[in-house]
Amino acid sequence: MLLEFKVSNYRSIGEEQTMSLIPAPKQKDHLQNIITKGRYQALNAISLYGPNGGGKSNVLKAMSLLDRLVHISARTSSTTRLPYDPFLLRDGWDDKPTRFEISFVIGVNRYRYGLEFTESEVEKEWLFRKSVGREVNLFEREGETIDVSSGYNGSKNY
Repeated sequence: MLLEFKVSNYRSIGEEQTMSLIPAPKQKDHLQNIITKGRYQALNAISLYGPNGGGKSNVLKAMSLLDRLVHISARTSSTTRLPYDPFLLRDGWDDKPTRFEISFVIGVNRYRYGLEFTESEVEKEWLFRKSVGREVNLFEREGETIDVSSGYNGSKNY
């Protein structure tokens, strides 16, 4: 179940933008559009609206690109050029990494996965899990260094 998607420095999106599927705390309308999974709730459907050229399509392209990056990561070499398409309307943004982050629920746990990348490398990558209490770091990557925490034991504890 998707809860949230964040993107920055991608195509027409400069500063971080968040698409949240978490319902408002006091939402009383359209209750049939709310999915409940354990203690988490999300909207079953949303709509994106705004002016032409407002970035709606680029949010969806960013989500699709994150999906593609995750699926091709094991099949690509370290020299493969990444599909980096930064925000170019401000000086210096072509030197900053693109950043994607997604929050989702599998089973009873909430996960937060993200990455920052340029054309030549994934600079940072992270995965956190929240079940009961605080969020636990499962792994963090900075450049070629990957730190796997003791919170990750390799079993399927979802």
